[in-house]
Amino acid sequence: MDDNSEYIYDVDDKAFLQDLINYLELKNTQKHIFFAECLKFGKCHVIDTHQFSNKWDVNYAKLKIMLPSEKIRAIRNRYSERSFEKTILYAIPEFLDSRIGFDFNRVELKLLTSHSLDNQSLSEVQRKTSISDLINSSSLPLDLLSKGEKMSDAYQFLFLIENALRLFIEEVAKKEFGDSFLSKLSINNNIRKSIKARKEDEMKNRWIPPRGTSDIFYVDFKDLGNIIQSNWDLFKEVLPEQSFITSRISEFSKFRNIIAHSNFIPEEEFDTLITFYRQIINQIKNVFTTI
Repeated sequence: MDDNSEYIYDVDDKAFLQDLINYLELKNTQKHIFFAECLKFGKCHVIDTHQFSNKWDVNYAKLKIMLPSEKIRAIRNRYSERSFEKTILYAIPEFLDSRIGFDFNRVELKLLTSHSLDNQSLSEVQRKTSISDLINSSSLPLDLLSKGEKMSDAYQFLFLIENALRLFIEEVAKKEFGDSFLSKLSINNNIRKSIKARKEDEMKNRWIPPRGTSDIFYVDFKDLGNIIQSNWDLFKEVLPEQSFITSRISEFSKFRNIIAHSNFIPEEEFDTLITFYRQIINQIKNVFTTI
């Protein structure tokens, strides 16, 4: 742009932070995903230095990132503040809107205080912080604490993919059959019996919260692939082939068993988990645009 006045200098800090998190997650490395998870606990503020950039007709800007103390400690223990700041600084030009009139030349990591939060955000951060403080004060071996933190990430991936697939089946089938879609899908009797038994058990034990908003949430994860296969004409417009989804559900089921038995997923297997997560979500995400 030739005219400095064409640039935008009003940046929405919350939207900027979310764009940064999204970009880091897409990079799909252990370090980028770890930093993205840390950022979900904090806030950021774009600061105009009012100093002219030598690169082009814009001002230098600083990004101030505020995180809870335990997240700053985690960054220092696993990587370093310098590594965090450099990673963020290198990431910004990759997602920054070209209309923004800033050239970011500095990232500053600061402690998140109650003064920088609204009441709702403060309550959420305090809850997360109290859990983290409880875990970190338990005097457990550092290796075990580190593995516990990583396995919490693994559970999040599993939770999201399992329920995303349920919603995917529900959305596609609803368009064809309406709200009573499950009764019209081709589902083997053993699965239907399992759904019925779980709902009856739930009625007897009312202290157990409902599994979800429809009967599809009472289906075992491994059986979701079976439902997709048995109703392939419904799903073939979204999925490239049956083996694409069934093979990945099979692999996720193995990870599910590891997590259920409180075992640890090694680094190379964790990378596979992330890769399969991205592949499935990228394939089905357009279904959710109308939800």
